[in-house]
Amino acid sequence: MSVQSTNSSESLSGTETPHPEAVEATRWTVGRRLWLGFAAVVVAMLLLMVAGFIIAGMIQTSFQVAEGAITELEMIGEMQALNAILVRETYEYLWSGKEETLTKVNAAAAQLDVVIILYGSAGAEADTKEGRDAAREITSRLQMASSNLQMASTDVIALYEQGTGIDELSGAEKELEYAQVVSEIVLQEIKNTMSESAREITDTMDQVLTGAYILVVTIPLAVIVLVLGIAYLLHRSIVDPVTNLTETTRRVAAGDLNQTAEVKTRDEMGMLAQAFNDMTAQVRNMLHSEQEQRIRLEKAERARERLQQQVIDAQRLAIQELSSPIIPLMDTPQGGIIAMPLVGSVDSTRARDITRALLVGIQDHRAKVVILDITGVPLVDSGVATYLTKTIQSARLKGARTIITGISDAVAETIVDLGIDWGDVITLNDMQTGIVVALNSMGIKLVE
Repeated sequence: MSVQSTNSSESLSGTETPHPEAVEATRWTVGRRLWLGFAAVVVAMLLLMVAGFIIAGMIQTSFQVAEGAITELEMIGEMQALNAILVRETYEYLWSGKEETLTKVNAAAAQLDVVIILYGSAGAEADTKEGRDAAREITSRLQMASSNLQMASTDVIALYEQGTGIDELSGAEKELEYAQVVSEIVLQEIKNTMSESAREITDTMDQVLTGAYILVVTIPLAVIVLVLGIAYLLHRSIVDPVTNLTETTRRVAAGDLNQTAEVKTRDEMGMLAQAFNDMTAQVRNMLHSEQEQRIRLEKAERARERLQQQVIDAQRLAIQELSSPIIPLMDTPQGGIIAMPLVGSVDSTRARDITRALLVGIQDHRAKVVILDITGVPLVDSGVATYLTKTIQSARLKGARTIITGISDAVAETIVDLGIDWGDVITLNDMQTGIVVALNSMGIKLVE
């Protein structure tokens, strides 16, 4: 079957064909109007491009300013973090006396100086003289506060290394705390000032975006009006011929892909009808190819699901391994000391994993003392206590003594109420005390 693409007044069976001049005239009329529409669309797109460049420039400028403010805020935050690290590592050095801790103190001080220099360099690039002067003043305050903090840290470390008395060392520690407080106050004041500047930048960006919204609304409205005018001009030249193809299109859409549109003219509409026929032929071929492609995709999907399940199984195994970590604390000729901090609830499955991991850790590290920290176990009931007792017995069979830490008052009361006997097990309040006891049991004494 075929559907006519000419008007109903033309003959269906005769040999009458459109006059060549008439076809040419019709073709040029449609073409001219299409070119007119194309030119109008190009003008509209140029307007949109110009507006887009303007809006992009305005927004880019605002974001550059905002990005600078955010970078400075990040630097202030980094300075606060480095101050905290410097003080923390200083006290850590006083407690442990380790050289690597002193290295961390020096590294934090050096990094703090670098960040302050970067902050000053960023401020030196300000567009106005007032901005550069303000940046220099802020940089000077930061350098002074940082210098005082570093000097206080250096004094504390020097007094500690000289073996100074406790009173003098305590005075130096107070100076360090005071320098830290002063530094934090300076950083907080600067952060507050920058936050106020950030609010001003936000207000400016709101104004820019308001102007952008106006352009975004105004120009599309003008384009819509222009397109409506062009649509009115093209209606009679294009809509009527296309209507003649509608019936064929509907039949093809209903599933009859053998339908073809009759081609009677050599103008654009005739070429459109021929293209429609070519398209239906391609659709028939594509349907066959699509069916084959669907089969391939289903196979690929099944393979993907298998791979995904393998990944999930691997992740589950990794999580199980992380739930019972072994931490080696010290290795001595008499044997090692290991710790196993437990976090979360303990059930029968996890208890087996804990026991298995602990025995492997004792074997690998030749451990003689095991610190089992249950600070992170939210509930200690009879089941948990039974699991822990079995774990202690397993460690004893491997030749290792067990110290249980993290026994809070509530946990101690629960164990007593349950009638659990841990009389032959060392139980302590926290892991730090457990480490000291473990060292003492190995004949190692801590020297203050």
